[in-house]
Amino acid sequence: MARYLTPSKIALLALVSIYSEGVVPNSAIVALLSFFMTHVLPLDTLDARRRAIDQENAHTISLEEFEEVTSSLASSIPGRTVWDLFLKRIWQLDCVDSLEEFFTLVSDLITKPREEQIRERSMGIVPEPGKMLLSRTSPLGMFVRRAQLEYARLQFHDSVALWRAFIKYRMPTYHTWAKRNPMNNQSKVDVNIVELGLDLDSPLAKVIYGDLDDTEEDAKVAMSTKDMEKLLDFQVQEMQSNKWSQFLSSLGKGTRVTKEMRNKLQQMLASGVALPNLSHYADFGCLGEAISAMQETISIARETQDMHCLNYCISWLYHCRRAYPDALNVIQNTGMLGSDREALAFLKAKARENEMWTLLGTSLLSEAKLELSYGESIASVFEHIAQASHLNTSQNLNSSMGQLLVLQAAFFMRLGTNVELQKLSLSGNYSQALQQLEDISPHTLHRLKNQQLWTFVCGLLKLRQQLHRDNKVAAEHLVTQLRACVVNEPEHTAALSLSEVEFLICKGDYSAALKLIENIAKSTQQGLFDVALQIKLLNLKAQIFQKTDQPERAFSLVMRAASIAYRSRVLPGLWEALGNLAVILMVFREFEAAVDTLESIMPQVLEGDDSVLAARTYSLLVDANMGLAGRTKQDMVRQKEYIAKASEFIDCAFAEYSKVGNLNGQCEMTAKKATLMHLSGDLALANDYAARYLDFKRQARMEAMGS
Repeated sequence: MARYLTPSKIALLALVSIYSEGVVPNSAIVALLSFFMTHVLPLDTLDARRRAIDQENAHTISLEEFEEVTSSLASSIPGRTVWDLFLKRIWQLDCVDSLEEFFTLVSDLITKPREEQIRERSMGIVPEPGKMLLSRTSPLGMFVRRAQLEYARLQFHDSVALWRAFIKYRMPTYHTWAKRNPMNNQSKVDVNIVELGLDLDSPLAKVIYGDLDDTEEDAKVAMSTKDMEKLLDFQVQEMQSNKWSQFLSSLGKGTRVTKEMRNKLQQMLASGVALPNLSHYADFGCLGEAISAMQETISIARETQDMHCLNYCISWLYHCRRAYPDALNVIQNTGMLGSDREALAFLKAKARENEMWTLLGTSLLSEAKLELSYGESIASVFEHIAQASHLNTSQNLNSSMGQLLVLQAAFFMRLGTNVELQKLSLSGNYSQALQQLEDISPHTLHRLKNQQLWTFVCGLLKLRQQLHRDNKVAAEHLVTQLRACVVNEPEHTAALSLSEVEFLICKGDYSAALKLIENIAKSTQQGLFDVALQIKLLNLKAQIFQKTDQPERAFSLVMRAASIAYRSRVLPGLWEALGNLAVILMVFREFEAAVDTLESIMPQVLEGDDSVLAARTYSLLVDANMGLAGRTKQDMVRQKEYIAKASEFIDCAFAEYSKVGNLNGQCEMTAKKATLMHLSGDLALANDYAARYLDFKRQARMEAMGS
């Protein structure tokens, strides 16, 4: 990795030399200077930060950027733009010797020191007319001086590597330059090779330039240590910022570095020899070293009989295994924890012996959470929650109260009873839900983890709202931002993954949704098993088969989801699975069974305050009753009764979809209503509903475009 110089900096230096020659008219100076300042000054502006985030190679200046800025700027030379002059300048560097000469002559772009100016004036040397010199302390002047100094400090093999990288950097512009300069010596690589009558396949060229397609060498030269320091400085600022009130303008403040960014930083650091000072911030995922340090701590704690330290270390190992399933084998191979239940039993016993009530409370909650994840006895889960609650009250343990409330909310949600915030989000009252989050005391969010969790929950609410509005552009931006701020907890990672699946289904990318479901399912086999997540994945897969007009393929999935949900008492998942089963029954024209199934779960569905689930169940009742109406053509009274029921259920489904602002659901119900009115012979109402359908479609299209 070079200290400072890269191929893009050579190109920028060439453009600076053109600017200093006075061939740029006054009308183009502002645009050119703005471009210079964007890439010379530090990344301290909002536009520069966005550029650093959005571009994959934000540390370099692409030739497309040069062309975008300079191609529209006319130069003082007739018929030539600044882009034409720029291409001519970079292709004038036709060998290593010309690059050496170029860096030698760039000193003429800078004003000379005062003593040297006095000496030249006394000798009668007149400055070259029409040439603009750069101040030695100006941003451009400092850039030119730094570039010349860094090139002078390069070893010979480093300068040759820089030249090779520059050859490949400018190669895409060869045909454009050759077309506009046909009289020049057209050499793609080195003019000396052309003069010797050789090509790139000759042995001499192979010795000098080797394989120009080698990307490993490019990685070492394309980024400098200075660029790496800027990038790491930006990432560290993002990690350390804690501006939770700025969520609406920037969702990812104060968060961990994403997995993709970690991999990118590690690749960049691996390509360098001289590492920047902030490189230790890129040392991620050292779970093996952390576990080794904890093992040594456990050994010392056993020798010194420090039970508090020993219990803390074992508790840390247990939670590490739950949070980082990739480290599961490393921890299990130590033989320190055994199974989850053995570890929790040990922690509870030691906590009671040493009267460590905080550890005992968290162990009880962990055991309840484990039983809830595996879908075991509801009574046992509630017993552990009650014991932890009693312990917190009697011993005044405020530190674990938040964990207790979260587990209680998850417990009652699986039974179909939601807490206030969940009710607001499921029923479509997003503004009230967000207001409740905004009303949380800033003092509570001083801890970075709390602030990250707050940000993540706000983002999930906004994502759900945009998915209902069918605003795919906003939803895609939110998904990207949520990946960067997801808290490293299994349930939060799973919630984001499920939201991504729903987003892909909303986009109609069913193959990608199925692939993501399979990836989530594989992760659950590595230690993040949760019965509710398994049921949700089965139901989502069944819905994908329904949307692709092959619901019968999902029969085994639906029956498995219903069986697991019934056994583990995950009631919302059970109602959803029975709804999917009703779809399959209707495919086989078993409309009576479908109606019986849906009507049996409808009261419990309405009690859950889930508007989307209620709307979908009502919509399925519409289809089932219309199916019955089609089979009773001979009995007009029964047929009208079924049609009347279907019409009533359409209104109910439309009302539920309207609560959450689900435009696609509103469109579907309006279309069904128009069809029903047309079949009933009421053409006027049918036309009215058709017009409303078109209005909803237009609104959905505008939302999808992000307007």
